[in-house]
Amino acid sequence: MLTVRTDWTHEELKALLQDGDTRTERVPGTLLIQLPSWTVQFAVASGDIPDMGDAEYELTIDESPLPLPLQPGVYRVVAVGRVGRPSESFYEGHYGADGKLAQRVYRLDEYPMLRAGAGARVGALRDKRGNSLPVAITDEWLSYAYRDRVAVSNQAVSVRAPYNDAFVRRAKTLGGRWRPAEKVWVFPVQREDEVRRLVQEVYGG
Repeated sequence: MLTVRTDWTHEELKALLQDGDTRTERVPGTLLIQLPSWTVQFAVASGDIPDMGDAEYELTIDESPLPLPLQPGVYRVVAVGRVGRPSESFYEGHYGADGKLAQRVYRLDEYPMLRAGAGARVGALRDKRGNSLPVAITDEWLSYAYRDRVAVSNQAVSVRAPYNDAFVRRAKTLGGRWRPAEKVWVFPVQREDEVRRLVQEVYGG
């Protein structure tokens, strides 16, 4: 899973900012956010860095059943460059002798995890002037997080799967609730094993 560092130091941030306007490569441990015009690369700063000026933003992550590598809270993030569009598709399929998709190779580190604008809001991005944009999880991250249909966060177990009458009936008996904004079924985190068994029984491997 993609790792987002939350302890970028002042010295590291200064080094990244030196060529931030022209940077096009993905720096491991940074967070990509799709803004209206650009995909911007953010480093999540440790709490003791000095003011980074207009490059510094505040990212709020709300409580949500959707899986993210950032826990709910408020983060100082620093824009360290604009990143170009990925040169390859989000995933590549390897087809077996039977013609079925046997393996998917995800390239999540080249794609934005969050995007500003419409979608199931998971937080907000605020600049130094107080301007704020809601942020949502991108379809690419959701496809990755739910590649096995089930994802687990600190708050809940959630399932993304095609509609199925049998699944809906049994999901309710496990305390499942449908979240239309996120298009997921949400269960108490303590029911993870039962939820995984249900998904396996209804949808198979």
